[in-house]
Amino acid sequence: MTKFTYTAKNKDKKIIKGSIDASDRESVLNTLKNQEMSPLVVEKQFSLGDFSIGSRSLSIKDRYLFTQQFAVMVKAGLPLIEALTILEEEAENKNMKKLLKNIVSDIKGGSNLGTAFEKSKAFPSYYIAVLRSGEKSGKLDQILLRLSQHMEDDYNLRAKLKSALMMPAVVLVVMAIVIAVILIFVIPQLMSLFTESNVKLPLTTRILLSSSQILSQFWYVFLILIAIIIVAYKYIKKTSIEKLFFDKLKLKTPILGKLTKSVIISRLCSTMATLLSSGMPVLETMETCADVVDNGIYRKLLLKSKDELEQGKSLSSAITEKKYIPALVNQMIKIGEKSGNTEYVLNELAKFYENEANTTTKNLMTLLEPVITVFLGIGVAFVVLSVLTPIYSLINATE
Repeated sequence: MTKFTYTAKNKDKKIIKGSIDASDRESVLNTLKNQEMSPLVVEKQFSLGDFSIGSRSLSIKDRYLFTQQFAVMVKAGLPLIEALTILEEEAENKNMKKLLKNIVSDIKGGSNLGTAFEKSKAFPSYYIAVLRSGEKSGKLDQILLRLSQHMEDDYNLRAKLKSALMMPAVVLVVMAIVIAVILIFVIPQLMSLFTESNVKLPLTTRILLSSSQILSQFWYVFLILIAIIIVAYKYIKKTSIEKLFFDKLKLKTPILGKLTKSVIISRLCSTMATLLSSGMPVLETMETCADVVDNGIYRKLLLKSKDELEQGKSLSSAITEKKYIPALVNQMIKIGEKSGNTEYVLNELAKFYENEANTTTKNLMTLLEPVITVFLGIGVAFVVLSVLTPIYSLINATE
């Protein structure tokens, strides 16, 4: 059993917080509904075990490449066990090899494909749901190919964003390291010279000397603070209220907020199209999307839309006038419902917002490049002036 924390509204509209021991998130949702409470946020409770090294999770690239190869083999007519055994033998990743070995063992023991993959705990819930729908419909080969395409699009989008943001991150890290080296090793060599002289030191030099002293004497404090920030960040990502606050902040941040919305909507539309095309009912699709979306605001929005769908509304009506869903999405889904091509429309929306995310990223880079250049120039000028100004003053004094 796993401990889950929850935030919910009772029948009197009061916010209730608590924790429940359950086997999965679905059990928690059912328990809350039975207690006449409307769940707002349900999260697995944070524990030190969440930071364990060598977990059974796989990277997005590992899952994408596996799905692509698995889809081709199933399409070629290979039996599931034979296809998975071949992939296990060829796997270079030790985690993947072990996972596939266990999956093959579970299938041989009588488990269906979806259950075997779910036991591995290495694949997201929407992935498991798609596999089960594919098995039920008898179109597993087609569903796997669609799932593979969805994962490829998601992987490419993530790769583009990481590549675009890598340059400014590297520049800032290198700059921080250079400044730290100067403060710890270079400035202390000049400190005795400056302090023994009778020359009045400028403000920038005094600031530099004080920073050097603090960093040289208390460097371990800074390392501890960095470690605390990293652990706190991981903790916040696993809690409800704090994560909800930062998720909302990310959506409201200028430029980055637009980028975050475009990325989320692109992935959301692509995931919905994949699930619907696999034959999954729309109610289950919305619940699965709410479970996998990496933003608390959108999770609440999707769960609220699911409740409206249960009341008999259409998909377009359920998401209309929602603050974080653009009007274009609602209009296009409405057209898709009328024409009977909802999956196609969702795929096109995913492509549109993926392109919008790429454009926003390029604009962000165009904006960041001169800002970083100016920032670097100011930093270099500050250090150079702080060091050279008193040296010139000493030379003039000796003359």
